Amino acid sequence: MKKQNQFHKLLLTGLTLIGVSLATPSASADQEGTKPLAYRGEEVVKEPLPPGTWDDDFLNMVRDERGLEDLDQYIEVEGWINGAGRISGVGHQIIYLTSTGVDWYQVSYITSANGDEFWSAVYGSVDGLTGEIEGVWFILGGTGRFEGATGDGQIVASYGPDGLLVEFEATGTWSTVGSNKR
Repeated sequence: MKKQNQFHKLLLTGLTLIGVSLATPSASADQEGTKPLAYRGEEVVKEPLPPGTWDDDFLNMVRDERGLEDLDQYIEVEGWINGAGRISGVGHQIIYLTSTGVDWYQVSYITSANGDEFWSAVYGSVDGLTGEIEGVWFILGGTGRFEGATGDGQIVASYGPDGLLVEFEATGTWSTVGSNKR
């Protein structure tokens, strides 16, 4: 519970800064402690849920702003990140239908092969005609070598033919302050 509350506090702080992150490019990889991030993976919708099912501080904040979502779903994530290797995790999305497509908000809990974790948030939109997805992501913290990790960048993705599998790429920069911890 303490880990989840800490995550939500960081998430709310990150979202408060989203205007800055959207308006300015990610930190340069030349800045001390930052490096480029490349993330390739897949998300699979595992369980559609009735709207309002997932009780979460971040998602409740979005609901306060936008109202009850049109779709609520549990997802599983797997892929590869430079500096972390093979990863897997779970996440939760809430989705709003718009006149031009879909807006979605997601929180993810990602685990690397050695068990270290980091937490991320994503906001994006899906073009209703092409199915192309664009958005922004934030790393909000973690454990082990990801303790104190930060980062942000862009995400580009597309739905597979079944509408459940999403293939995605994330780019940007991140800092893994705890990378020297063992």
